[in-house]
Amino acid sequence: MKQGPKILIMNNDAVIRLATRQVLEPAGYEIFESKNGADAIEKIRLHQPALVLLDIDPPDTDELEICRRIKTDPAIGTAYVVILAGLGVDSAPLAADLETSADEVVTRPIPNRELLARIRNILRLKTSEDALRQKEKQLLELISSDATKMDSAREQEKALLVNQALLASEQRYRQLFDESISAMALHEIICDADGIPVNYRFLSVNARFENLTGLREEDLLGKTVLDVLPNTEPTWIERYGRVALSGTPAHFEDFSAELNKYFEVRAYSPEKGKFAVQFFDITERKNAEKKLSEQEKYLRTILETTQDGFWIIDQNGKIEEANAAYVKMSGYSQAELLQLTLEDLDAAEKPAEIARHLRRIQANGYENFETRHRRKDGSSYHVELSVSFLPINGGKLFCFCRNVTERTEAQQALRQSEEHFRGIYENLPLGYQSLNTRGVIVNVNKAWLKMLGYTQLEVINREFISLLPVEYQKAFLNRFSLLMAEGRQTQQYELEIFHKNGSRRTLIITGCTDFNENFQAKQTHCILTDITENKQAQETLHLQSTALEATANAIAITNRQGELEWVNPAFETLTGYKLNEVQGKNPSVLKSGQHSEAFYNNLWETILSGKV
Repeated sequence: MKQGPKILIMNNDAVIRLATRQVLEPAGYEIFESKNGADAIEKIRLHQPALVLLDIDPPDTDELEICRRIKTDPAIGTAYVVILAGLGVDSAPLAADLETSADEVVTRPIPNRELLARIRNILRLKTSEDALRQKEKQLLELISSDATKMDSAREQEKALLVNQALLASEQRYRQLFDESISAMALHEIICDADGIPVNYRFLSVNARFENLTGLREEDLLGKTVLDVLPNTEPTWIERYGRVALSGTPAHFEDFSAELNKYFEVRAYSPEKGKFAVQFFDITERKNAEKKLSEQEKYLRTILETTQDGFWIIDQNGKIEEANAAYVKMSGYSQAELLQLTLEDLDAAEKPAEIARHLRRIQANGYENFETRHRRKDGSSYHVELSVSFLPINGGKLFCFCRNVTERTEAQQALRQSEEHFRGIYENLPLGYQSLNTRGVIVNVNKAWLKMLGYTQLEVINREFISLLPVEYQKAFLNRFSLLMAEGRQTQQYELEIFHKNGSRRTLIITGCTDFNENFQAKQTHCILTDITENKQAQETLHLQSTALEATANAIAITNRQGELEWVNPAFETLTGYKLNEVQGKNPSVLKSGQHSEAFYNNLWETILSGKV
């Protein structure tokens, strides 16, 4: 299959070279690549490409020098050179130097279809120019031949050939002019009496010019630009005047207020006093650039005003940009930071660990993590990093950095506090338990387990109600619902719980509830006190008290001071004194006068000694 025209792509970024190749190769072009100037010159000599695409973003002195070498070297100077300049490149200086460098400057970003169309048009123009130069060379050779050796018939034949060649050349030029995808027009400059350009006249325009401007050829030919567009800015006339009168081509971008459009223009002079223009409507691109510029300014403002640090590093960890927040955070100046690498700032990882970390982020594209950074004064602080990797300009990592020292220290203090209180409740002599909102046991301490004989595995995630006798379950549910709804500390209440051995233990329970930030119950915290033995002792005392009250013998109980504390009903019947009448009094109130003083002394000695 016949291969199309050869094109060489020169750029030091393999990603951009690949992207450009993927646009051009499917269109039938034979593509070669170079990553530097020396390799480009060698491949131009070897393959003789019709077109050389130089991607400049940002401008590089070496690449511009390569342009000049190509254009000034007769062996390779036939190649057409097009500079693809990025958004950050000022195309005006490049266009001003077209005579000694490139033939064309195209500004990126540019849609793929437009780039293809521009390249096709450039190659068609080159083909036509090559053909015209070849024909002119032949005509000059023909005209310069020795006329004295030619007879009149021969001269007529040659003259006819000259006219035919000129006609064919003009037809090819006209076809190229009319069918060009770019707007083209031919003009004649008009000067005042002092030779200063003041206007220009339309001589010819193509269909693309009509479509682009909305102006028809029949309404333009023979008229001046000020007849048709009276508000045309003087700068357009001045610029075209220099081209027409000096013969120096021009390449520029400008805005036409009359047409309300931005144009990329290439102007040259086919003969003195005339100029041809080829231009493209770049309004959409310019508006996009303006929008991007405004968006960049907007984002830049955000980055400079945010409290979070922001910085950009290359794939080797060198700092390329940092915002004011990170400057303040680190203690370094902007200029100092740009001389540092990530190894100078990271206080937690060693160089080998940092290198592995960077490779992992580049492979995954994104990562969030915490580490420690080092300030200029040598102190360190905890940071939370959010890092994204983009494979542009050799690979860049975009990092947002937040100082989380206070949060980290608070978390450490909280963990220490939790460990402290966990130690307390784990070793608390009272039983502790925590239930979730469904009444399921989520935590118990050692005292609880010892109290009831279970292991943690036997009770965690078990419903607490399953440990209760049936007669206590309803009361528990009522109190648990109240605790979940109101969260307040409940009054102490008793219930019985089954011990693991099947016996019942009587407990007093006091509890409260935790709530989350939405005021929804999370879990309960309860203290359990075993009163089984106390309960049994109280019951025994109650039985003994009942027996004493029921006996027929009069019984009185005194303290060690001999004061009456309690008497039974038989005592009240026998003496006629009620309990409230004798309580706290000496039994001497009961003296009948029938016993001697020695009798009562012996009685008190017996009572006070504890004997019967």
